[in-house]
Amino acid sequence: METSLLSLLGTRCQFSHHGWAQVLTLARLYGWKPVRLPEHYLKNDGTWVGPFESRSIGAALMRALPDLPDHDFPATSPQSLNLVEYFAGARKQHLLDFVDICFDGDFCIT
Repeated sequence: METSLLSLLGTRCQFSHHGWAQVLTLARLYGWKPVRLPEHYLKNDGTWVGPFESRSIGAALMRALPDLPDHDFPATSPQSLNLVEYFAGARKQHLLDFVDICFDGDFCIT
């Protein structure tokens, strides 16, 4: 199952459902305080995230970036990795793509 994130500017980023949950967990660990219950953001039903919260998520993820290695970690399954390992390497760039969406303003979770 995939979660798509679409900015008002038309930029799209996709994560697996597990990956999206990991993004939200990482953001919370680095200072994002969700306006709603965290489960609200896991519904891919057209939920909109407003500009203040979107930028807050982006800022939290930016704070996480220095702690994320540029190299991938070998693993048999993404679920076996801790958050730092999960977002290392290629996933770090994917996370940066999502941060760009966050700083565009509102985005929709579909």
